[in-house]
This record gives sequence, structure tokens and C-alpha cells, in this order.
Amino acid sequence: QNIYFPPVSFENDPILLSGGLDFEIKLWSPFSSNDEVASLTGHYQVITSIKTFKYFPELAVSCARDKNIKFWDLKEKKCILTKFEHKDWISCIELFHVKNILVSCSNDKSIMIWKMIFNTGNKLQRCVLKNTITKAHDGPIEALASALGDKYFVSAGNDGFVKVWDLDSGTCVRELQSEQNLIIQMVTLKNIVIDNLRYPPSKF
Repeated sequence: QNIYFPPVSFENDPILLSGGLDFEIKLWSPFSSNDEVASLTGHYQVITSIKTFKYFPELAVSCARDKNIKFWDLKEKKCILTKFEHKDWISCIELFHVKNILVSCSNDKSIMIWKMIFNTGNKLQRCVLKNTITKAHDGPIEALASALGDKYFVSAGNDGFVKVWDLDSGTCVRELQSEQNLIIQMVTLKNIVIDNLRYPPSKF
């Protein structure tokens, strides 16, 4: 289901994170060995997303169909915090590194905005639910993406809508309707020109 290269290494080798149908997150050293380095266990359903932190490279976060968000210490190879608030499986998470914000979306049609708090030793101390958008879409939400740095984020789901949200207030600032009935993945583009249309625009 997911594969990710975090900016952290073990014994100077870059590692790869993968997660999927076996409910485990596996750590690999793909340039030096065919065997997994470690296996992180704790989820009890299919893992749907894995992310790592720009400023805290030894930390990873995952979500799964078990409705749990889990934070992992990659050096210690253990779960250090679990959050359980969504009422259905979590399909995607997105990190906003400057503000230490995590956004999660779910089949329960909701989006949750979390604030992560770190101590002076750069260790995750707690993760607080900051805002819940209960009916963000009319169906399961499949994808999230950041937009314009840490100011906005974008969500999409099988209702055919792409929505732009203000990260701080949690308010929807724009809706785009797709001809597709189901959107399962998105990326945002930076400083490009397509047919004389510049993205990002100067303002909404």
C-alpha cells in the first residue's frame, strides 16, 4: 500500500519504509542488503500511509484501516504514541513541518487537524486534536496534499470534489468538481506554468 524513503540512515545506509497488507511497517536497507532491517508492529489492519518528519528524521507516523494513527521511533524501533479518534478507517495523512501539524482524513468523511508538541530534546511529547471537520466531503476521503507551504491543504474523495482548506481555521476556501466520481491520489505543483496558467496563483 505504501513505500517511503525517510531522511534517516542506519550505519550510514539510507533506509526504506514500506507498509501494507501484513499490518507491519518494514525497514529496509536496499543498497546494502536484501533482508529487512526491522519490522514495526502495532497496527492490526492494512496500513494506508507512512510519513517521516523533515526536522525530526528519526520519527515516523503511520495510519491504517484500524482507525489508528501511530508515531514510531525509528532508532528504537517502537511505537511511542497512538491516537484513536476517527470512526472509520484512515486513508491518508499529511505533515506540515514548520507548524508541526498533522492532518488526517478518513472513510468517516471527516478531516482532523492535529498539533504535535515536542520537548526541548526534540522528542515528541504529545499530539493534540486541534480541529475536526466532521462532514468535509459527502463520501469517503481518499487523498490529502499540502498547498502553498503551510497555509492550505487540499482534500479529495469519491464524491468527485477537490476542496482547498485553510490550515489554521479549518474552513473551506474553494471547491473544484471533477468529472471523475473517485479521486484516490493527488500531488501539488510548485512554480510552474501550464498553458500560460501559473501555479501557484498570487492569491485565491
